[in-house]
Amino acid sequence: MKENLQAILFLLLFSFSISSAQNYELVWEDNFDGNTLNTSNWTYDSPTGVWNWGANQELQYYSSDNVSVGPDGEGGNALIITAKRETRGGYQFTSGRIHTRGKQSFRYGKVEARIKLPVLSNGLWPAFWMLGTENVWPASGEIDILEAGHGEGISNNTQERTFNGALHWQHAGNYAGYGYQHTAPPNASLYQYNTYTMYWTPSKIEMFFNDDTQPYYAMDISGADAEEFRDWSHYFILNMAVGGSFPGITNPAGITAPLPAQMMVDYIRVYQTEGNEYPETTLPPESDWNTWFGAGGAGSVLYEQGNLATVAVSNAGSFSYSAQLFKDNIVLPDGDYELTFKAKADAARSIIVNIGKGLNVDPWFDAFMDAQSFDLTTEWQTFTHVFTKSNTYPNGKLVFEVGKTENGTAETSVYFDDIVLKPSIASSVNHNAHDKTLFVYPNPAKNRVNVKVKTGSKVSLYNISGTLITSKTAYESTTTFELNDLENGIYFIRSLGKTAKFIKE
Repeated sequence: MKENLQAILFLLLFSFSISSAQNYELVWEDNFDGNTLNTSNWTYDSPTGVWNWGANQELQYYSSDNVSVGPDGEGGNALIITAKRETRGGYQFTSGRIHTRGKQSFRYGKVEARIKLPVLSNGLWPAFWMLGTENVWPASGEIDILEAGHGEGISNNTQERTFNGALHWQHAGNYAGYGYQHTAPPNASLYQYNTYTMYWTPSKIEMFFNDDTQPYYAMDISGADAEEFRDWSHYFILNMAVGGSFPGITNPAGITAPLPAQMMVDYIRVYQTEGNEYPETTLPPESDWNTWFGAGGAGSVLYEQGNLATVAVSNAGSFSYSAQLFKDNIVLPDGDYELTFKAKADAARSIIVNIGKGLNVDPWFDAFMDAQSFDLTTEWQTFTHVFTKSNTYPNGKLVFEVGKTENGTAETSVYFDDIVLKPSIASSVNHNAHDKTLFVYPNPAKNRVNVKVKTGSKVSLYNISGTLITSKTAYESTTTFELNDLENGIYFIRSLGKTAKFIKE
């Protein structure tokens, strides 16, 4: 749940994953037994706040009357947050919001919650999240473990299985955040009980849905600007908003979700390792990265402390891809990306780097970018490449090809460290909004803005916080967005990997 919503500038670091198999000990739990809320753990939040009149634009009035503990209708007990269509305090809806600030807060470990959501379509915005105990938002830090009801799910008609995780923090005095929508497989449903698990160490946060082995959200927090997630503890918040910028519905008439609606929480549990605030990573990073040797290629890989990978190539094979180090199933929405990594070799040689969609037979895939060649020496170097992804694949595969080379010695050891892949949306912004593939006019705009773009492409409108306002398909070469309901300020149009900025006056 965001006090301010997703930023245009994101950060995502891919490194070797946190272990989900640790010697954890339960340090705190609330199973929501009995028939009253345990107020030694929880506090009812204010009826109204910045979430109403700020960027979130929520439509509900929070009340303790909408928070209860009791039977969940499935033989168990649960915390029940109920959203209703009723007038109170000048608002047309009521709901509930509680927090553990000043009572329970935690840093690092494993957080697990079992939650059942009501029918969301359209306009409900339930959330399970955490805020830092120090500083003012966003410098406090924010961890969103579960949010559902986003406009993307509405657009794709996948509300029952679309949700997200996110982090929000302060960077260079400004707001920064990273989060993306995850759509579970068709047999999943948020309208049943599901388990959401977060693993949190000083270097990384990962979130998992039920028994999935791949996280629906992951971010490296070891950087200097992510101290919000290392320097202090965070407390829990549970709430269910009605309307707002997250679902993209700010008019009460647009709320079509069946009401009353109940969000149920079976339990929340916090685990930590004995004598430590955070779990020691014991699972080797092979669980996160893989190798492939074929077409005459042979070798081995060694994963060492400090996220260092060494690929020893004993036979280069017939092609550059005959020996590979790769990471698959990376969530990659369409957009601009920057890849950086450190590498060296025992003898000078070149390597090939590519990103694409892995197919059923290794090593083939559909490339998202032109393959790049990098010349390695025996000294560490940092390499960077920027590319644009624009296709229908939601996930990608990052591949380092260390087989046959036209430049240098192939049969040698190649070392990799600090592999970072981050969306580079801000760097792709066309500030003048003039581009041969994306032209926005007039700029500044008042009542409407026109977008000239390739026919058949998807065109999206975002506010300055990075919140999706609306999307449409350009059935003609020029499509129009009405702006009368939007506040004056800076907005962004995005299509086919391009971003253009315009001002609404």
